[in-house]
Amino acid sequence: MWTKSAKEILAKYIVISPALLILIIWFASTSASGSDNIINSNIASNNYTLLIKWCTKGTADGQLMFPHSIAIASDGHVYVTDTGNKRIQKFSSNGKYVTKRGSEGTGDGQFKGLHHVAVDPSGDFVYTIELSNQSSKI
Repeated sequence: MWTKSAKEILAKYIVISPALLILIIWFASTSASGSDNIINSNIASNNYTLLIKWCTKGTADGQLMFPHSIAIASDGHVYVTDTGNKRIQKFSSNGKYVTKRGSEGTGDGQFKGLHHVAVDPSGDFVYTIELSNQSSKI
């Protein structure tokens, strides 16, 4: 069982993988500095056990600043909108950083208000939506 109460954790985005793993982007509201994290839990049983907590807050590879959404590719890779850093980050199914795409700007492969991410069924293309209703394929 998780040690934090429901009042302490504010879920932002939830996705469930085919292997019945749940990924939650959450913000710990009781932390003075805040903490954006991804929680990976197994929901095959009723225990909802915490398996791993991914990432810390920051700008380095594998760190997140205001993550907003998650997409899981058919191969198990996880794509996260790293909104504060204006990029998409790719992780393995167990939370290991793989690569990133994007930077701040208005050109190709750049983002201003990155909001959502989706992966096509083949896993060949990653799609994004920005707050200005712009969409792109990366």
